[in-house]
Amino acid sequence: MPRLMRTPWFYGWNVVAIGMAWQAMTFGIALYCFTFWIPLWMRDFGVDRGDVLALFFAIQISMGLLAPFSGRAMDSMSIRMLVCLGLFGFAAALALSALAESLIGVALAFCTLGILGPLLAGPLAAQTLITRWFTQRRGLALGISTVGTSVGGLLLPLIVTSLQAQIGWRDTNFVVAAFLALVLVPMVLMIVREPDAGESPDNAPESPSALPGLSTGEILRHRVFWGVCLAFVPLSLALGAVQQNIAPLSADAGFDSVQASLLVSVMASVMIGAKLVFGALADRVDHRWLFLGSIIAAGAALVLLQLPTLDFSILVIVAVALGVAGGGLLPLLGSVISGRLGIASFGRVMGLLGPFTILAAAGPWFAGEVRDATSSYAQAWFYLCFVLPVSAAALALLSPTAQPAPMAAK
Repeated sequence: MPRLMRTPWFYGWNVVAIGMAWQAMTFGIALYCFTFWIPLWMRDFGVDRGDVLALFFAIQISMGLLAPFSGRAMDSMSIRMLVCLGLFGFAAALALSALAESLIGVALAFCTLGILGPLLAGPLAAQTLITRWFTQRRGLALGISTVGTSVGGLLLPLIVTSLQAQIGWRDTNFVVAAFLALVLVPMVLMIVREPDAGESPDNAPESPSALPGLSTGEILRHRVFWGVCLAFVPLSLALGAVQQNIAPLSADAGFDSVQASLLVSVMASVMIGAKLVFGALADRVDHRWLFLGSIIAAGAALVLLQLPTLDFSILVIVAVALGVAGGGLLPLLGSVISGRLGIASFGRVMGLLGPFTILAAAGPWFAGEVRDATSSYAQAWFYLCFVLPVSAAALALLSPTAQPAPMAAK
């Protein structure tokens, strides 16, 4: 493919930057801003929070079932075209949801076209590209790239809630859809490309990253795959349960949507630092210890949420703990898979994890149902504490992190 853009620095960093941008938009909206639609849809469509969170669960189910196909596509098709398709689909879903007259209409838009955004223009596409561009600095590059989701979580809740207050949620959806289709897609077309032969800056010797691609059966029989799955899914379940209930939880505690958006921004800000730190450490430190740090931080957040009185300072501490816990997930996931199973089948491995993440998607719905049934989230946080030991025990299935080779001289 001809070079569409030349820069005096290593081109892989351009790929990291644009990957941050598309992750910021798709995950910033789909993950971090979803909580701010909940009270608006409850009001306009006459439904309760359990119904809206069931929609979030349905979206996650759809994504989980299709993830293996998107993973295979990342390994065999043009990632540039896949990302553009994902952004167009996400933009169309936002526009169609703005026209919906019921929650069912919103569900149809997001469960069909909407899921193309996170599936094709999310972390999977960015991480797959980065594992091809980087070798020895792969952990750092993955950490920087995944900061995009946190930047989206930092900025988009403030932007979206401000727009919702001024022009309503429907027109806000149209504005965001226009930005995706008319601004971000052209940027992707201009910048994204695969590395040419010899463009890796590391000149690293043969490593697990260079292993030939694995078949689906080989992946499913591999101990590392199940170690990653059993460590990642329970932790994601607990984190998602709190994250998607931040706005209604804050409302229960007597705080408004602006304060709730500040909590999300605090969480996202901490995630930015955590992703950079975890990503850099992933090149040098045993991944299992880093993952254990994320589990401990998540446990601390769940314990704090069970205090009898939740003032705003406690919720800020919870947001910080969630930021630390969530910050390590994506860079560690990419480092563990690429370092132990190789980059040739990276997309396929990540895709095969998708159906199992459906279990993690039940977290927000479970917490919302407990809140509707008991008028409190306390029992939900108590029960979720018991899934974290599963994540910790699963780390035993992962081999120690291999020592990285010394950096090549410049």
